[in-house]
Amino acid sequence: MGFSITCTNLGCFDTTDALLDIETNEVICRNCGKSIKGVTSFAKVSLKTLGQTTTAQKKAKSLQFDCENCKKKVQPILKNDKIICPDCNKEMKNVPVTFKYAIELLSKKE
Repeated sequence: MGFSITCTNLGCFDTTDALLDIETNEVICRNCGKSIKGVTSFAKVSLKTLGQTTTAQKKAKSLQFDCENCKKKVQPILKNDKIICPDCNKEMKNVPVTFKYAIELLSKKE
């Protein structure tokens, strides 16, 4: 049996075995997925001790490549019919030309 906390979010208010997000130090409701406000530091330490923890999952972008100039993993964009790194604005020559159409579609989507 875990450490139970009552959710404070409108529309939920369920008692749940909440999870402590280690990266943000927020307590997350397992039912609604939102942050529970007003949780004491004692409760957070208890959650961590009991192993009721999680880490936020980062959304991975599709078609990411390593930029040979700035060494970051980025989703390239098209400028003047060239594949460009959005961070350093330099041409990415390591990206195969076959991905050009897909990058163009992603650029229009955003």
